[in-house]
Amino acid sequence: MCLALSDALQICIVDTCKDCDTMRYMLRLARIFDTVSVLAMYALFALLPVFFLPFEAVTLPQAKMLAVTVLLFISVTAWVIASLLRGGLRVPRTAVLLIALLFPLAYGISIFISDGTLASIWGSGIEQDTLVAVCLWYVALFGAAVLFSDTVVRGVHAIRALFAGSFVLLLVQCIHLVFPTAFSLDGVLASPTANLLGGWYELGIFAGLMIFMGIASLRTPVASRYWRFLILAVTILAFIVLLIINPREVWIALAAIALLYMVLDLIGRGHWYELLHAQTWQRHAVWILLIIASVSLFFANGALNARLPARLQLTVTEVRPSWRGTFEIGSQSLSDTSRIVFGAGPNTFGREWRLYKPFEVNQTDFWNTDFVSGVGFIPTTIITIGVFGGVVWALLILSIVWLCLRLASVSPRQGASLVLEPIFLGVLFLIAFHVVYVPGPALSILTFLLLGLGIGYAASMNRIPHLLLTSQKRGVASAPYFIALLLLMTGTLLSSFGIGHVVAAEILVNQSIVTYNTTGDLPRSSGFVSSALRIYPQHTRSQRAAVELGLLQLQKITESGTTEQSSERIRKTIEDTIRYALMAVSINSNEYQNWLELATLYQQLAGVNIDGAYEQAQTAYARLIEENPRNPIPYFQRAQLELLENKTDAALADLLTAVQIKPDFAVAYYLASQVYAAQGEYQAAITPAVSAAQLVPNDPTAWYNVGAIAYTAGAYQEAIAPLEKAVSLESSYANGLYVLGLSYARVGRLDDARRIFIRLNTVDPDQPIVKEIMGKLDTGESLFSEMPTSAATSLPVRR
Repeated sequence: MCLALSDALQICIVDTCKDCDTMRYMLRLARIFDTVSVLAMYALFALLPVFFLPFEAVTLPQAKMLAVTVLLFISVTAWVIASLLRGGLRVPRTAVLLIALLFPLAYGISIFISDGTLASIWGSGIEQDTLVAVCLWYVALFGAAVLFSDTVVRGVHAIRALFAGSFVLLLVQCIHLVFPTAFSLDGVLASPTANLLGGWYELGIFAGLMIFMGIASLRTPVASRYWRFLILAVTILAFIVLLIINPREVWIALAAIALLYMVLDLIGRGHWYELLHAQTWQRHAVWILLIIASVSLFFANGALNARLPARLQLTVTEVRPSWRGTFEIGSQSLSDTSRIVFGAGPNTFGREWRLYKPFEVNQTDFWNTDFVSGVGFIPTTIITIGVFGGVVWALLILSIVWLCLRLASVSPRQGASLVLEPIFLGVLFLIAFHVVYVPGPALSILTFLLLGLGIGYAASMNRIPHLLLTSQKRGVASAPYFIALLLLMTGTLLSSFGIGHVVAAEILVNQSIVTYNTTGDLPRSSGFVSSALRIYPQHTRSQRAAVELGLLQLQKITESGTTEQSSERIRKTIEDTIRYALMAVSINSNEYQNWLELATLYQQLAGVNIDGAYEQAQTAYARLIEENPRNPIPYFQRAQLELLENKTDAALADLLTAVQIKPDFAVAYYLASQVYAAQGEYQAAITPAVSAAQLVPNDPTAWYNVGAIAYTAGAYQEAIAPLEKAVSLESSYANGLYVLGLSYARVGRLDDARRIFIRLNTVDPDQPIVKEIMGKLDTGESLFSEMPTSAATSLPVRR
């Protein structure tokens, strides 16, 4: 019998082995695969903070998700092969691993109950509130736990790999802050606040984490020899970066975690009376200073930041719903009792926001922002996954706290044991920011990697017992062994395939956009979208991109002239474009952008009198409004559609609804004034025209609209002031100058009229009508004896 559970536990009873040469070969292979698995995990810890791809079409989150997916797939697959070759495996026996397994279960049940779409399963590949994302979390957690449970040195190397990657990240950021244009990594760091981790605030969270872990690691084996200098450098660089970013929540969280570390240290020593000893205060002097500094900077509220050089006084506004807004969405969304337990469905907060958005949000600058999450990630999951999701998070946090306290009370306060507390407290630090913030994929994956590292490290020190699973038990195949490997490989394959093919499709669509914007090459851009659809036919963004390119192709064909051959191309392009739009809504009928694309397409076809297009556009707009009822834009666009059919009453009704939803929606007032004016109802047109101009006081077109309507209505004196405002805002506004000159002439201010027309002739020279008017002004002839008022404002003068 031969059995090898790990490098640390191998049993080979040579005397009873029938084929020991084969077994030795299998064990050598197992060690090779085990080495590959561990090296891939080390690479993940090192590359996660800094990995990027220097291509314009690949965003930073996409690059990181690709790196995470590939490295985890290599690591876990190699480990599974090694376990099969050994015929057994060891898993740390802890409730944390079982509780974390509830996340994929909760997401799967929520998808089933809510009839979730592919957006709930894998979304665009970078969202965290999807089934494949939480599967990837568990793979990272379980993989790190089992890999680092063999020997203590593996955990030490993993932490060092994280510090190495952090050093590169923070050093690059500091250089970029000093030389923002010279050191941009070929456009990857396009702005002063751009960084290799993710968002600006995310970098602040990560810097706070590394300050804590850096100080805590200095008394551990992680900081032996030259690694001590690297860790010191990371700590100093992180503190500099955190000072520049200056997020108040991170300062107070850093103070709290430092205080918790001191408390756990005292619990571990078991002598609370040592608080009275000077030696205790000296031992914790660095932590006390860190707490004082962090609390001071929290209350300083940016006073220190204001003293930095101007180029380092950087601020980035990250907007997301408030606690109150998140609560309102949640209370509306979960008012249906069938949703309370398992929520509205994964990755559906964006839809819930559009359905239940507070109307007062429409009075802010972010009225048209499609928020995909609430104030924090965990509060968002309570809405999307329901109470069950919140309970799972609570259980996970409590289990981590309990495990941390238990380990602190039983572990000696020396050597390798000192590594455990910084890891688990770092995990709690990151989870806290999942409550008050929505971190990007890098920080979320790091949270579960660190949790797995902590569990594995504790197991390697025998602080957590192992569960031994073998391929055979009493000569019979062991079900738990094969089930464990099957579940792990299933989660790995699901996550890798799901994220990989979606991200690949997203990148191809991005490349299509980049290609068209830089070269205008429609066939090449369409080729990228076609490739995206071959990789992922259910990708709605690719379908919508195909619709946009189809409309551009139609425009290009039409501009080239109409022939029998071009007519056939137009017909074929229209059919293909409609097919793409219909496919998008059939894939996900809850995604309002799909209905918007379909409605816009049919509206453009209705504009060129395609049979049935108007009716199809009406149907699409009705569905669009169901999905986005608290946004004025669908009503405004439907009003434009109604005007194509001269249905002015329906158009005005939609415009009225639009301004009821958003009372400062200037463009709706403007269009309403145009509709009234076209019907000859000039007095009715003036009121919305004035409202539009007052809402956008720096827009010359809005003021010209008021003046032109007043002039056409015969209110020449009233037309002068808005027209003067329009030409003062834009001195070369030819139409404004023309109607203003006529208005002056109408009220007898001929010298002012002459001055304006001379100015107009300079702005837009050689216009026959202008020269004719100037000639009549010079000779004293009447300008209006043969010119009706309505014609006066429609003469061929360019803006």
